[in-house]
Parts: sequence; C-alpha cells; structure tokens
Amino acid sequence: MFSLGRVTILVEDLDRSLAFYRDLLGFAVLYDGEFVPGVRTAHLGTAGVRDPGIWLLPAGEHDRERVGAQTGGAPALVLYTPELQGALRRLEAAGVTVVKPLVRDGDAAFAHVLDDSGNELLLAELGAVDERAYRLID
Repeated sequence: MFSLGRVTILVEDLDRSLAFYRDLLGFAVLYDGEFVPGVRTAHLGTAGVRDPGIWLLPAGEHDRERVGAQTGGAPALVLYTPELQGALRRLEAAGVTVVKPLVRDGDAAFAHVLDDSGNELLLAELGAVDERAYRLID
C-alpha cells in the first residue's frame, strides 16, 4: 500500500509561486533550497514533511511549454476550504483569475482558479459527504 507524498507543479517563477501558495492559499513553506545542485525547489504543505504536500519546480528550458498545461486541461490540484465564498472574494481581490465561478451542489461548492503560472486549481467546500459514493465495489 502506498501513501501520497508530493504533487509536483511546474511554475514559471519560484519566488512568485511561493508567494501565491504561501500568502494567498496559506500553505507553509517546509523547504526552500537546492534539492539537486543548481535547481532550487520548494516543498509546501499544511503539516509536516511526511504529510502530503506540493513541490514547486521551476520549469527548465525544455519544460516551459508544459507550465500551466501539465495536466492536459484538468485541474492540477483539488484544494479544500471550509468557506469557499469568502476565500474566492479574497483571491479575486488579490487579482487571481477565476476560470469557473462558484457552483453549489447540495452541501458542496466548487470553483476553479488559476495559480500565478496558469495551473488550474479546483477549490472545494465539502459539506456532508456520503462516503458510500466513494467506496469501491468489490
């Protein structure tokens, strides 16, 4: 059995992306340095280094066309927030692009935004989730 470690997001400018994920989305910077000599990366998360997190990786010269498109048009991340409407207002006030506005579906709400490099993020506020809908059928 595996567990989730990190998701790697290609970015244009590491300092700008750190500010986006840290200051606007509230992630903690767990590591910022040269993990590989000559390549600065950053590890962000909401808990410790053993918990799931995000690696921000500046695109190299051969990866630039993948920035903002590495998932083929699907969201790169799904992020949960307890209060989506207020979070969207704060993000819009900071100049974040909303590509799919807030939609409510029962107890849940969803919206899609772009990060500073054009990566699409799905923001979700989950109410009472019926876990039966997520169980695998044997």
